[in-house]
Amino acid sequence: MSSTLDTIFDQMLQGAPPTRQIKILAFEAACWNAALRVYNRVDLRPEERDLFDNEEFYWQKCSFLSECMRKLGALCRDHNIDISQNAFFALLDSHWKNRFYELYNFRRRVTYEKLSLAQFIDSIENENRISFKGWTFSPGGYHEYDDDYGVPFYTREWWYKNDGGMAYSIPRFDAYQIIEWYKKITDVNVSQKELSMVETQLNFFRTYAEAYQEEDL
Repeated sequence: MSSTLDTIFDQMLQGAPPTRQIKILAFEAACWNAALRVYNRVDLRPEERDLFDNEEFYWQKCSFLSECMRKLGALCRDHNIDISQNAFFALLDSHWKNRFYELYNFRRRVTYEKLSLAQFIDSIENENRISFKGWTFSPGGYHEYDDDYGVPFYTREWWYKNDGGMAYSIPRFDAYQIIEWYKKITDVNVSQKELSMVETQLNFFRTYAEAYQEEDL
């Protein structure tokens, strides 16, 4: 049944313009998400649950949903389409909505005429491709590092250019580097008031060791 539906959705997508593809994919995602909700009900009788082929059903629907989110993210990013008001998208569980926004934001180009520290942090956290007065910052791949206490963590490498020159690597954007880079590209100082306003955001970029060391200061 599910493979037949998958084929039907694929046929509907063929040759459709981007706006219609987005509507079809959002509808498809809502269908698979609804199937998962039924599967996850704890009050189903054994003879009802047997209809779902156990774990195979669950992982197949997760796979279909992941692919829908990937396609939706790329289409909405490439065509600058806001899906937030789509009725089918609104039906999705928060997990799948969050997955969509992760894929939608990754490498999405955002251009700023004026740039606040909060905006800069948001764009790094969302893994956007940032453009500001000749500077560009683009997310790269993930790398594993050890903090000062030997605790491993993963962080994304970034690449930057200035006025179309060569690309240089920033192995890791930590809280300190974010502030320093912001001051460099905007040529403004950051007040203590501004820092206090983004403190929670900056904590996202601190390792366990860095956070612990700052508490001791």
